[in-house]
Order: sequence, then C-alpha cells, then structure tokens
Amino acid sequence: MLNGLRVQMLRFADDIAVLAPDEQILNRSLDCMNEVLNEYKMKINMKKTEVLVCSKEPETVNILVNNEPIKQVKHFKYLGSTITENAKSLMDIKQRIGQAKTAFMKNKSILCSNNIDMNVRKNLSMECSV
Repeated sequence: MLNGLRVQMLRFADDIAVLAPDEQILNRSLDCMNEVLNEYKMKINMKKTEVLVCSKEPETVNILVNNEPIKQVKHFKYLGSTITENAKSLMDIKQRIGQAKTAFMKNKSILCSNNIDMNVRKNLSMECSV
C-alpha cells in the first residue's frame, strides 16, 4: 500500500516488477500482461524473468508464462537495490558498504592527501558517495 493505494507494478523503462498477494493472483496478472504483449507482437523474456516470494517462511510457488515455469530466486536486484525473500535490507546494505569502500580506496591517495585543499577533498568525497 502506498498512500492507501495497492501497488501492483513497479515500472521503470523496460523493467517491471509485478507485485501480488498470492500465487494465483500473480499467475493471472502475468497471463493478462502476456496477452497484451502478444497483441503488440512482444513477449516476456523468460531468461531475465524471476519470481521472488517475500515471506517469513520460505515458500515454493509455481508461476507460469505460456506454460513455462519462471525461475524462483532468493534475492534479485531491481533498480540497483537487492531485494531478498525475507524482505530485509541486510544484503543490500552490505553491498552498498562494499561499493563505498571500493570507491574510497580508489581515491584514498587524494582524499587523505594534506597537499590538496580540504574543500576540494570534501567535494570529491561527496561526489564519490553519490
């Protein structure tokens, strides 16, 4: 729910995340989406399509498109963020900390140099963190 509205899809460019409260509704949603895509001579790329169940207890589901099963995963990346089956952010946070460390290490000699003005180093550090 977002501002009292049920969000059923997250779309950005050609990436779509379909949200559903259960297996049956997700299968119906994908069938409808597939029908519309077929009308425009388009299709779902099954190699890039995955299903993730966010739940306290691990659950296996059977989601199909054109009678072909979609691979179920324990986590996936959507728009740069890692989403996990337990809906916690720990994996995403660890990855972002790792990326920040890598960015810092690449620029450590500049960021820690006393020969470069502090304001320049602050600005560079802000650019690296974005």
